Amino acid sequence: MLYPLNVDLSGRSLILVGGGRVAERKVRSILSAGTETSICVIAPKITAVLQEYAAAGRLCWKQACYADGMLEGAFLVYAATDLREVNAAVAAEAKRRGIPVNVIDDPAASTFQVPASIRRGELILSVSTAGGSPALSRAIR
Repeated sequence: MLYPLNVDLSGRSLILVGGGRVAERKVRSILSAGTETSICVIAPKITAVLQEYAAAGRLCWKQACYADGMLEGAFLVYAATDLREVNAAVAAEAKRRGIPVNVIDDPAASTFQVPASIRRGELILSVSTAGGSPALSRAIR
């Protein structure tokens, strides 16, 4: 059973493994929270938007394939690659290190989920189906 929780990411280090459109959406969402968060994207290639963020200093890009040991020091981890075996390895390392991990396409492998949310000033309204139907959560939002 999941417990809803809002987390202050100020001064925290987030690692996102993967550099495609899903990773881009996740980075946009994190940046829109307006916190001073250190975001590191680990991927051999990233989208043009993520490249712009990296060039502007809004995230760091480690241009590499994920390897065990790369999650050291992270507060939160996202696994967002197209390869299930890579996502599983990311989740395994994060769990071993006691770091909360979200595997974008595998709620069962995740230790946390991010609900669909809408923000209006100080109001944050979130909807979750506990991973059962992310599309329904987005539609309700």
